[in-house]
Amino acid sequence: MAFASGPDKRQLNESFDLVGFDQRGMGASGPRIDCLTDDEITAMRRTDQRTATDAGLAAATAEAASISQGCAVKTVPPDGVDVQTYLGLIGTREAARDLDVLRSALGEDQLSLVGQAYGSRVAREYAEKFPDRVRAMILDGVASPGVDQVADEHAWYAAAQQAFDEWARSCITMTYCPLTEDPARAVVEYQDLVRPLLETPLVLPDGRTLGYDDALGGTLVGIGDKLQWPDLSNALFALNRGDGDALMRLADRQWGYFNGQYWDSLDAAVIAPCLDGPTPLTGEAAAQVVADGIRTAPFMDTGELQRAFPGPCDTWPEKTTLDTLATGVPGLPPTLVISTVGDIATPHQSGVELAAAWGVPLLTVAGTMSGGAYLQEITCVDDVGAAFLVSGQPLAADATC
Repeated sequence: MAFASGPDKRQLNESFDLVGFDQRGMGASGPRIDCLTDDEITAMRRTDQRTATDAGLAAATAEAASISQGCAVKTVPPDGVDVQTYLGLIGTREAARDLDVLRSALGEDQLSLVGQAYGSRVAREYAEKFPDRVRAMILDGVASPGVDQVADEHAWYAAAQQAFDEWARSCITMTYCPLTEDPARAVVEYQDLVRPLLETPLVLPDGRTLGYDDALGGTLVGIGDKLQWPDLSNALFALNRGDGDALMRLADRQWGYFNGQYWDSLDAAVIAPCLDGPTPLTGEAAAQVVADGIRTAPFMDTGELQRAFPGPCDTWPEKTTLDTLATGVPGLPPTLVISTVGDIATPHQSGVELAAAWGVPLLTVAGTMSGGAYLQEITCVDDVGAAFLVSGQPLAADATC
């Protein structure tokens, strides 16, 4: 695991027993959640979601429903437990309870927690339920509490466009870049590259096809991490010459696709948050979010009408078990919030708001990185985080790296 490797982790290794765990239905924690076969996922990726027509909207809706329906058909629950009951017990609430079982099995009175991205949800739920059992806690790349879904969606679109703009300014300084030297034209030039894939997907050497959705997915992966900006520039440069292989490989990272197989916990990672709530937006509210989002992040504009459609969570049959995450924790242990300005997976504002609501220090990280900055080879962040965990004492004030 990342916590245990590298000479810069020595302080953590010498001070702690480093333990991670697979949540229910994921990794080595069986029974595994299965919703789609690898072939079904590949077939799903082959068709772009185009909702301008009623037929396209219906197809996108049916595709999303097939994911949640597939879970109930393909998942094999533990002996003596029916599948619906099992699928109703895989959310964040249960993960936090399992974490306390892990604490007890380790014979520890308290845990020092590091929760990144979705893991911050688990850590926050654990701290809310068992505050006296937490010695110190880092929340890095804070997942939104889900109180204001419209604001959350807007923050995501805004962060994505900011990351795109920053990548575009960097791209024009690179050897291989499909953009001209006018940053103001970056969105239009990008659209000229990827929109043709809606009508004419590229057939790749391995027999798969690169469509618009995967091109956008690969772009989001590329802009989300500054270290991958050169990869994205090279991939789009190749696409401009009719070669979509590199961009597809970026999209594969989003899907956890490697050596012909998908990440075996992909289904559970998609479905588990459905139990956390709140109920997804529908109707006019959902449509307005999409329309506003495209205006906020025009690089994602397909040039066609894009309508909201129900996702897998909309058709998930089980009741939510975690309506919102706590915005305050009585007896809160020492806590450090880390939030990266250019984070498109867990927008910076979520960390800012949580630190303010809880009255805890905020470590702001300048840069572009998705889903957390701690233990990502950023010396300043790693030093602050390690010092906090080892001392168990809160920072005296907000800080910046």
